[in-house]
Amino acid sequence: MLKPSLVTTRRPGSISPLFLLSFPLLLTAFAVAVEVSSLHHRQLELQVSTDAAALSAATALVPTDDILFATATPAQGQSVWNRLLTESRAEARFYALANRMRGTGVELAEDEISFRPLDEDTPAFHPQSPFPPGPEYVDITLRRDRVAAHATAFIDHHVRGFKVQGSSHRLVLGGPAAIPVLPIAIKRQEWERAILQRQGTDNYRLNWLERRNPRSQQNGTNSDDSQNPQDENPGLPEDRQEVPGIDQTNQDNQNNQSTSDGIRELTLRFTEGSGGSSASIVQIGTLRNAASQVLTGLMGEDLRTQPVPGQLLLQRNPTTQLNQLPLAVGGTGNLADLADALQSLIGKKRIWLLTSQEPGAQVIVDGFVAARIMDVRFGEVKDDDKSKGEKDSQKKRATALEVVLQPTFLVTPTAVTDRTPAPGAPAPLWNPYICKIRLLK
Repeated sequence: MLKPSLVTTRRPGSISPLFLLSFPLLLTAFAVAVEVSSLHHRQLELQVSTDAAALSAATALVPTDDILFATATPAQGQSVWNRLLTESRAEARFYALANRMRGTGVELAEDEISFRPLDEDTPAFHPQSPFPPGPEYVDITLRRDRVAAHATAFIDHHVRGFKVQGSSHRLVLGGPAAIPVLPIAIKRQEWERAILQRQGTDNYRLNWLERRNPRSQQNGTNSDDSQNPQDENPGLPEDRQEVPGIDQTNQDNQNNQSTSDGIRELTLRFTEGSGGSSASIVQIGTLRNAASQVLTGLMGEDLRTQPVPGQLLLQRNPTTQLNQLPLAVGGTGNLADLADALQSLIGKKRIWLLTSQEPGAQVIVDGFVAARIMDVRFGEVKDDDKSKGEKDSQKKRATALEVVLQPTFLVTPTAVTDRTPAPGAPAPLWNPYICKIRLLK
């Protein structure tokens, strides 16, 4: 006898009530997911705009025309800072507009950006600053369309040294990664006399076609700039900026017009075999000579023997608690090659070493400065050390190299910063010439 098969009977439309009950929940969940995704995307767009505005504002606080070094009084310094703050706000507004949120530029209100000095910002904290210190924090807080974003850009002057940043930082187009440091140590007392005490010469000036970005005069809007928001940006790498020309005072000019700019200069002098009276050539690595290092900057292969390979850092002396870096004295080598290398850098910014001690077998580096090469002179000069009774025509002639420097500001991502000096340190690492701009998390 055949058993009857088990047959499940289904009633048409039995799923409809369940679907009708769950559909509102599914629709609500889908709407919530879309809204959360939209909020997250808007927050990312607003954060990008906020970060760009903060970084551009901080970059604008570092003057590209070095005019702060021409200020001789606190009132003049404050006047320059007021101008820089105006330009910084204009840069922030421009980059906030350039980075869109939901297809629309972000309008930055006046009260949404603020500036702060360092907590330690007292006159005693900046004993080596040739100008009144200004703000070093830029805070921007934005709230738009139910999302908020905050960014703090920090102009970090606490420079301990420099390190080669992979392949991202090249001083020469197509060249190797390097740091913008020259193997030349300047005597600190000579630098302070000429620059800080303003006893140096004033025979050169930068021939700027436009001193600063014109956006600050147009309240953050410029029809030409909107086509290319990176034009004339002071934060661009040096190889993307126009190198300014150099004008020198010409005493033979019939009008006797001075081309001085108020920024003091220091002249370094090197002679064959005897080095320099105000600076010394130092040996960093053993693979390349000074002229090669001047041309390309210090590469990773030059820094292999440093305590931290690939980095040039001031190390704390446990006895004196001073930040120092001992380096061997190098020979001048072929002065003509060195002169050619320095000549190729006229108008450009580089980092120079500072030493407080008379060089012997070693040079004890205890600081860094940034300076722009204004002129390079090379040739025979008379030796003034001969006796006064000797005829001028009989004075010994020597081949000499003279390099004229002006202080400058240099923003470099290769800087290694440290705001936590050891207890008992006599002075912080604050450097008025060199900085690294970064976002604080």
